[in-house]
Amino acid sequence: MDAILLGRDFTDVGVVEVLTPADDLAIGITRGPHPKRYEYVDPNEDVVAVVREGGVTALVVADGHNGHEGSHALVDGLLDALPDPLPARLDKRPAVIAFHQANEHMRAVRRQLTGPNRGTRSTMVLAIVARGDDGAAALETAGVGDSAVIVVRDGVATQVTRDRHRFMGDRLSAPEMAGSLDHTVTELVDGDLVVVASDGLTNFTHLDAIGPAVAGLAPKAAVRALVDLAGQGGAGDNIALAVLAHTARGT
Repeated sequence: MDAILLGRDFTDVGVVEVLTPADDLAIGITRGPHPKRYEYVDPNEDVVAVVREGGVTALVVADGHNGHEGSHALVDGLLDALPDPLPARLDKRPAVIAFHQANEHMRAVRRQLTGPNRGTRSTMVLAIVARGDDGAAALETAGVGDSAVIVVRDGVATQVTRDRHRFMGDRLSAPEMAGSLDHTVTELVDGDLVVVASDGLTNFTHLDAIGPAVAGLAPKAAVRALVDLAGQGGAGDNIALAVLAHTARGT
């Protein structure tokens, strides 16, 4: 099961597109609840995608700058670079290789562009939810930049990734990519909600508000609640979101 929402297809202010590939999963995208208050190249430069194979789910969010082509190519390159079938654990070295290949694909696309879009860059974060051989469920993240992964447990939101002012799109060797990429592993428990988001959400909300906003909600309703929360904070930025509800009997 694959699903993707590309920012280039959703450019109306205030409109939220939501897909529910499964009962425990939703992805959403919006140009933003309010108009952008800064100079930009394209109206919506975010991407959100999901891939599920067996008991493994991969969620990807990318936040483009200076044109949508960068984030769109980056996610396309990452999805091509991920192992097939998806492993329950990717680990950092394979993640670095996949992100490096995705960056090279993005750079190849950039070379074909003209005008301001030729300078397009992007953040990207990958979240993998799966069970290990011991049956325990884990959330593994790999990312470059400030797109975030948040775990909501018992109404309390905790960001498990670290915000860093870094972008993909420029020339990066594999060792340089390793130095830019953050990697985390977090154990999940029954009832956890995993949120993957671009900074259109995190720049206009607080963690202490995210937990109560989505407590008890199904993923589709949680996506809309988070967009509304960012809108209350004045969000004039693109928002891409994925929400997965983890249960002991499911992924």
